[in-house]
Amino acid sequence: MGRRRQSREMAFKMLFQVDMGQLKVNEVVSYFTSGQKASPEVLEYAETLTRGVISDLDQIDRLITKQTHNWEFNRIAGVDRNILRMAVYELQHCPEVPGNVIMNEAIEMAKKYSTEDSGGFINGILDKLKIRPPEA
Repeated sequence: MGRRRQSREMAFKMLFQVDMGQLKVNEVVSYFTSGQKASPEVLEYAETLTRGVISDLDQIDRLITKQTHNWEFNRIAGVDRNILRMAVYELQHCPEVPGNVIMNEAIEMAKKYSTEDSGGFINGILDKLKIRPPEA
């Protein structure tokens, strides 16, 4: 598994804990980054994603909500909600990562951690956002 994928999976798990466990981000980051066998690069990118999502949470959630026309935001499954949040943050703030890579990673993560239908749901929301133009 690549370093960015490891970072995304770790960040997703941290975001899920903050969201569902209503824990403070500093506690979760400290817990996840201490004693990990991951490389410093993996830990750093995971922390960057986690803290970035939390700092932009209201704006990210508003963007997602605009695309879920007949679905209340709080009814989106916690796994899907946090994968979406992370992908939206990365699309907005990590221009060095190709948008199609971010979207594909989010879809694959949804398939791994959520339901079969979640990949399509995630893809639909991210595609509607069109935060970045498609790569050539």
